[in-house]
Amino acid sequence: MAALLTAAAPLPALAARCPRECRDVLKAELTACRAVCPKHRPRHACRSACFVEFKAERATCKAAANPTPPNCGVTTTTTITRTSTTTTIPPCPLATTWGSYGSTAGAFVSPVSVAVDTGGSVYVGGDGRVQKFTSDGTLLTAWDGGGIFVAVDGDGNVYVAGGPRIQKFLGDGTLVGMWDALAPASPVARPSGLAVDGNGNVFVVDSGFNEPDVPGVEREPRVRKFTSNGVLLTEWGSAGDGDGQFSRPLYDIPFLRVAADEGGHVLVADAGSKRVQEFTGMGTFVSKWDLSRLDFGLGGIAVDTRGNVYLSSGPDDRVIMKFQRDGTLITAWGTYGTAPGQFGLVGVLQLGIAVDRNGSVYVADTGNHRIQKFACP
Repeated sequence: MAALLTAAAPLPALAARCPRECRDVLKAELTACRAVCPKHRPRHACRSACFVEFKAERATCKAAANPTPPNCGVTTTTTITRTSTTTTIPPCPLATTWGSYGSTAGAFVSPVSVAVDTGGSVYVGGDGRVQKFTSDGTLLTAWDGGGIFVAVDGDGNVYVAGGPRIQKFLGDGTLVGMWDALAPASPVARPSGLAVDGNGNVFVVDSGFNEPDVPGVEREPRVRKFTSNGVLLTEWGSAGDGDGQFSRPLYDIPFLRVAADEGGHVLVADAGSKRVQEFTGMGTFVSKWDLSRLDFGLGGIAVDTRGNVYLSSGPDDRVIMKFQRDGTLITAWGTYGTAPGQFGLVGVLQLGIAVDRNGSVYVADTGNHRIQKFACP
């Protein structure tokens, strides 16, 4: 970001660092770059330019960084130490992959979210469309969903979140319902995740709003629960790091993702405070587990039928992570790159994840414009 921030460290000096250390330096540069933007217009354009430079340099940093210093190497297994125990973790094998860049049917432009119905059909959202595939990637249908996040209930109804609006479709794309996910609250907010429990209740996680360019307008982060027809049942959450609280977004970067299990419990992944919190369906805090030791980034969260939790966008050598419900790491796999089984580096919305009833894991590989399916034990 030297073009935008003259005090930025030159990128070649980072070449001897581990990839993670290299990116950490760039993140610090991004913060410093945005700090010197003017308080008023063109503040937004300045901050956006900082982020564009950050993404470009992050890719260069990844390519230039030395992979040989201690703890930087990529191996076929990963060893994680938790207190007094050590677990050797084998990766989940790649089963299939499909998609390429484009706006035609079956292609993708930065897919963000993925969901799987009880019959195994796969739904992908993120570029204003919803595309439905078989579990091996054969296109079944597609329609204009007008949103980013997609979820599906046990009856095959598909929910799409885009801005403050939730739309409900049949599995063939027929629109059957629509409601404002944020009413009666402020119209300015940032939905950043969508989930449906086993009873058909719909959960929307709202990352809140904290924008210096709009004085006096801010919104607490929260989770909102609706019936399948859009009736608000309850909501909970506020800004903070206590139980039941969530991180505010950093400018335009939301930190929250949500998943719901068949029993109605809700899990919220918070990249800002590096933790996962579990709640009852009415918002009562149940438990939490810490992710700071795993350097958890921003991605998706999913729960399988056994209650295991999957998180995406982790460190370089374990982009996808599978946990027991108490936060014990079961397995992890994936590196960043373009080869099959690797994942593309992208911006703030990336790597949506879903699990089918057989335990297969589907990942929206946002940066490589494709879906990848992994066979997990």
